[in-house]
Amino acid sequence: MSQPSNSPVRASLVWISKHSKSPPSAITTALQNKGYRLQAHETGIKAELALIDIRHEPITGALTRQLLAKARAAAPHGDCLFIAADDLDDTSRAHLRKSGEFVLYKDSTAQIVHRIREKLRNLRFQEEAGERLKTLASCSAMPPLKPVRNKAGGRILFVGAPGHHALTAMSAIQHQGFDVETAMTPSQTVAALNARPYDCAVFAPQKPSDPLKSIAAAMMRKRALHLTPVLFIGDENVSPNHRIISPSHVAKDLGPMIARAITRARQQVMLRQIYKAPPHDGIIDPSTKAYSASFFARHAARLFARADETARPLSFAVIKIGLPSFVSDQAAQHLAPMAQAAKLIMRTCRQEDMVARLAPDAFVLTLPNVTGEDSDRIGERASAVLRTSVLKNPNTDAPTQEKILNFCVNAHTVVKEEATCIEEIVAQLLASATAQNDNDAPLTAYPWG
Repeated sequence: MSQPSNSPVRASLVWISKHSKSPPSAITTALQNKGYRLQAHETGIKAELALIDIRHEPITGALTRQLLAKARAAAPHGDCLFIAADDLDDTSRAHLRKSGEFVLYKDSTAQIVHRIREKLRNLRFQEEAGERLKTLASCSAMPPLKPVRNKAGGRILFVGAPGHHALTAMSAIQHQGFDVETAMTPSQTVAALNARPYDCAVFAPQKPSDPLKSIAAAMMRKRALHLTPVLFIGDENVSPNHRIISPSHVAKDLGPMIARAITRARQQVMLRQIYKAPPHDGIIDPSTKAYSASFFARHAARLFARADETARPLSFAVIKIGLPSFVSDQAAQHLAPMAQAAKLIMRTCRQEDMVARLAPDAFVLTLPNVTGEDSDRIGERASAVLRTSVLKNPNTDAPTQEKILNFCVNAHTVVKEEATCIEEIVAQLLASATAQNDNDAPLTAYPWG
């Protein structure tokens, strides 16, 4: 199944090999189904990520340097990923590990797709953090960044039944200098995760319906655990959303994979400090803690320039809350329920998405690297959360039914077109949202006193 020509492209990838071979049809189809465009390497092609095929080549230093030079030319602002054969020997695996990250490919493309998504996610997260930091620096409002030291060692949680594979995994973890704790049942795993923090978790499920998959999915949704890396030991399809290591490669690859995962997680912690808006005048709206309209205009102009340079998508979504007619704009500016609404909107967005207060009753979401179809989903999800939430009047003397704010919510998204300016985008968003609000009735039946 090929991707329709009019479908939005999430990212452009380039396939690099020694003899300029075309990528396998299975990988091309799998990436097209996920919205990625994969093309063979040619002079002048620019991509976000380079896939280097070394499956049928003897791995030498000269070969890896030659292919890496092609990858850097084709993806100057991106990264690369080696695609290696499943029967790669230990010496070649150790050599590749010094040159970059690699994924073993035999029949299933699930791990290739997952690693590509993970790499693109990390690249864009880091890139947006850099752009946000530049805008803050231009406003003389640098956030107080705390250095994250990549200290040696770490606490690892291993979950699996006793046996040969468990002993091999624990030996590989300890050989890397990590402290390892074990759990054998789902209840022990949950208790251990709630008792203390871990730098990484290694799961070895015993059957396809093992509860460890549900625990890993729950960790991604829990705020205190979603940054904890999780590695699975098993076949290629044991968990499509996590890194998987084959049982036959545990002794050699598990320790380095854990070390790399921990380093990446600590980098994420450092970058997330940048996304916390510093409490400076003119940077955030004091009543809602969202970014101010002036900071949005400054940062959006920077994102416009980057989108024109890289040809990546850039979308915006405006969430307009229809307040009762007797609530003036001046009163709405300091209305406590608007702070509740801003907090709910922030929880529905990614960390790198910026929420700014564009008007007393409107918020704008800046969505870098998001296509029009995805921006519609994000806007509708944020508005749906607000529609089903209770925004209360802070006046505690009012009766219970008068604490409910009478409001309606509308979302509208706009994708940046080529050669458009920020003023046109903002005008279009506000005009569309206002036109929708004029025809909608409030969603709640209680008056706000």
